[in-house]
Amino acid sequence: MTNVSYFSSRLKQFRTTMGVSRLKFAEILDSAESTIYSYETSKRTPNVEFLQKLIDNYDVDISYFFKNTREHHLEGDIVHLKQVIKYLENKLKQK
Repeated sequence: MTNVSYFSSRLKQFRTTMGVSRLKFAEILDSAESTIYSYETSKRTPNVEFLQKLIDNYDVDISYFFKNTREHHLEGDIVHLKQVIKYLENKLKQK
């Protein structure tokens, strides 16, 4: 799996795990829904601005989206679960 296709797979997995539609995800990241689709299907590679928005909005370690090692899968999954918990806690606070 190439870095681009790995990124695409992890981005979609991240978004769906967060329970966010492609449209809402695009709004949060100040992008077009078609851009998110293009990233998730490996039709485009993300630019630096998009990656920065991803980091800023979700407080995510960007290497989670690019590294493809067994050790990093476990580490990345733990990081991802922590991010999901943080996201859900923030959503509960907003209610």
